[in-house]
Amino acid sequence: MQINTIFVVLQILKNKILTLYYNMIYNYKLSEDDT
Repeated sequence: MQINTIFVVLQILKNKILTLYYNMIYNYKLSEDDT
C-alpha cells in the first residue's frame, strides 16, 4: 500500500512539473513572437 501511494504521489508531481515546464516554454515562445 505504501509503495503504491508513493508512486502515485511521484506521478502527480511529475505531471505538475511537466505542465509548468510546458507552460514556461509556451509563454517564452509567445513573448519571442511578439518582438
